Amino acid sequence: RSLKWDLGGQRLAYSRARHQTVEVWDVDRGAVTHQFQGKGTAGHIAWHDTLPILAFADGNKEVQVRRTDQTDADDRSEYGGATLRGHLMRVTSLDFHPKLELIATSGIDGYVKLWDATPSRDLAFGFGTVDWASQGKRYATCRGSELVIHDVASAEMRVHKLGQHIQSAMDICWNSDDESIFVLGYNGVVLEVDVEDGQSTPIRTADLSHRGFRFPNLIVRHPHRSQMAIAASDDTIQIFDTKSKETLQTLRCESSGFFAFAWGPTGEKMAVCGDDGELRIWDIAKGVVIARKQSGTTLTSVDFSPDGSRIVTSGSNSGAAMWDMQEDSGWFPLSGHVDYVHSVDWSPDGRRVVSSDQSGSIRIWDTETGQQTLGLQHPMGGV
Repeated sequence: RSLKWDLGGQRLAYSRARHQTVEVWDVDRGAVTHQFQGKGTAGHIAWHDTLPILAFADGNKEVQVRRTDQTDADDRSEYGGATLRGHLMRVTSLDFHPKLELIATSGIDGYVKLWDATPSRDLAFGFGTVDWASQGKRYATCRGSELVIHDVASAEMRVHKLGQHIQSAMDICWNSDDESIFVLGYNGVVLEVDVEDGQSTPIRTADLSHRGFRFPNLIVRHPHRSQMAIAASDDTIQIFDTKSKETLQTLRCESSGFFAFAWGPTGEKMAVCGDDGELRIWDIAKGVVIARKQSGTTLTSVDFSPDGSRIVTSGSNSGAAMWDMQEDSGWFPLSGHVDYVHSVDWSPDGRRVVSSDQSGSIRIWDTETGQQTLGLQHPMGGV
């Protein structure tokens, strides 16, 4: 399925789809010197230019990194046996930095991730979701079991270990007071991490057993109050108080495949959408659906206009569309994408919407006319 020469041209690595393995063929010896067993059909392969390691996409969302200077292919020291986990969907490409000890990977989830490949560190570090503090002076991201906080003005970087509770972070969100950050792990544990001292406290566990990889945002902050919403595997959205940590409301979604949700600008409503194509508007206080709109396609992302009167969605039919809830009109299409649209976001002034798709196209739309005002193309594809 894939093959790649090393830099010296003495060894050829290739994948055997039927056997779910990657083999290394030594030209001088005329024999296979290494055989690495994967968990699925191996995909893209990359060699490091100077270090004796190779990496390959393993079946679906993982990347395997293996040493090639040892006869024991199952060696698990340093580079041996490392598995990179963090992509939400299939990994489509990967490459080593020509000089630095970094690995870059990309997937059809639209993410490009950088991984630390130094012998002294765990390889399972990837830069994942990013969230800005409310004042815009700091942002946080996660890499494996670490939370990284950047101060834009001073260029200071703080790294907090998440400890024994979370081995790999899935999503993060700043608390409304900017003094702590909520981190959601792939195991469903939610930690509250103090920004200054890094003290982490487990506050709850969300069931992500079979649905965790499907949401673009799994934990979302209330626009004004000290509240958070978490999407769980049992098709519910749990809203909890960030101070008392008590559950305030549980919204039980009718669809078994919802992908995205968004608070309304006042926090009184929530929009939920998914693979059944129906957009549902919830009255959070009452816990009931107050409006519905069928789109006819899988909906992947949703956002409210700043005044709360309109909603924009993205879908798998290469399109984005707006809906005026007050007039209850039909969908107003934003036409121009040619591939699966991943995400949409409304500008704070309400005049523009930005959307991105699988091909790497980013488009900005005038919300009054529906006309595209700017188009960008990301050189590495899916955004």
